[in-house]
Amino acid sequence: MIFEKGYATQRGSQCILGCLENYLVYRKIDISEAELFFRMKGYELKPSKWGVMVYAISIFGNPEDLDVPYTIITSANREEAKQSLIKCVEDESNVAILMVANKLKYNSAFKYAEDVVIHCVNVIGYDGGDKFFFSDGYIASFKGDMFEGYIAFDDFVDAWEGYNFMHVITDTDKLAEDGYENFKPDLQEISKKQKDNNKILKDYFVSNLKNAEALINTAEYEKSIMSLNSYIRLSGLLTVRSYFREYMEQYFPQTGLAVEYADICKEWNVISCLLIKAAYSDDVSEIEDISGRIESVFVKESEIIDRMAKLHYE
Repeated sequence: MIFEKGYATQRGSQCILGCLENYLVYRKIDISEAELFFRMKGYELKPSKWGVMVYAISIFGNPEDLDVPYTIITSANREEAKQSLIKCVEDESNVAILMVANKLKYNSAFKYAEDVVIHCVNVIGYDGGDKFFFSDGYIASFKGDMFEGYIAFDDFVDAWEGYNFMHVITDTDKLAEDGYENFKPDLQEISKKQKDNNKILKDYFVSNLKNAEALINTAEYEKSIMSLNSYIRLSGLLTVRSYFREYMEQYFPQTGLAVEYADICKEWNVISCLLIKAAYSDDVSEIEDISGRIESVFVKESEIIDRMAKLHYE
């Protein structure tokens, strides 16, 4: 089985793309998670059911969202699903299963997930009894946890049943043949798109902070501030910036842009923490400080993006 043959879980930035990359690394196919992200245009802003624009990467929840060669298997009941998964593992397929996140128990972060959030893991081993070996390279916790180890079938079957026992097998060889390897997006195109997105997001944050300021000392104030923190965590904002930094590091390491862009990623984590602090305060200056930091971080990011647009691939 795969888990016995040198497979090692790599930390990812998004669960589905992270699952793909882990199999690609194991199969020695040189396609990075960032290359998958740009090929699939995960940086585009899309309408969401919450009534706000979010990055496409944040709503990549179904295999149908991904432009990759895959086979979907579903099962009618628990026993059929278990036997199907055993066969996939014993055949050493690139199998991943999709589950409802808040029904999982192997990390405390899952209990905070909404009931619609999907989580994806690779299943790479079976103990011959009731346990399967999970490879989970991305858990949406504050620290960005990962997990590798055995999980009893009874401890994940409810979560899996919540997504119709779906298991997905990706054809990694076909993925390489389809031009994903060394995929190079148009730098001017993605730079312009990111700057346009930044203007939309800056206006969103600044206007909502202004509205929140008017709610200080009311019951709605905390909720309005925490919703902005949730937006940072759930909209794909942090994930997108992680992929931009990774791509700069992969293709333009000599420029130092990735190091500068890492500071952008860190600043958004600081802003997230400041929002939590401000939610339990009645100090209007904290809101003003956060608003100023948000405007500043978008300006700094746009400067880096402008410089990236002028680069050329070797």
